[in-house]
Amino acid sequence: DVTGVQTCALPILEVQTAWLLYNSHADAALYQHLMMVGARPDLTDTQRLTLQTVWVNFAVRRANELSARGDYGRAVAILKAAARTFPGNRTVVNALAGGFAAAGMPKDAVAIFRGEDLTHASAADYHAAVGSALAANDLKDAETWLRFGLDQYPRDLQMMVLAAKFE
Repeated sequence: DVTGVQTCALPILEVQTAWLLYNSHADAALYQHLMMVGARPDLTDTQRLTLQTVWVNFAVRRANELSARGDYGRAVAILKAAARTFPGNRTVVNALAGGFAAAGMPKDAVAIFRGEDLTHASAADYHAAVGSALAANDLKDAETWLRFGLDQYPRDLQMMVLAAKFE
């Protein structure tokens, strides 16, 4: 076995092994294991969804590590690949928008947030959307998202700081 992990007969054990490799930061083994397990025809829909969650978490973690080292290009490339592989996955979409913002590409981040339904977004999502719009000098979207964010999180300190920046 290329992962160094014994292949298990039961798919559930393969999924659990993926989580163990993820949590132990054994990234090379995790990548190989995910590639191998993803090809199994006997996975249930729930197991496939769980593997997708591991893949997404792995991609976001790797992108965050690269961003922390200033390698924004590779971080964004990983997140773009994850977004293509898992279209509509909110975790990936939000991470990609954040990656664009961190890479100094706020207009790209704003374009992503425009395509998202932010009506039930977290305070952090609103922070990122408003901050990206302000950085892109897009005052219309910044104001819209700021108003929705303040309506949903009226006591959020960061929302108040963004409102002050907007004014």
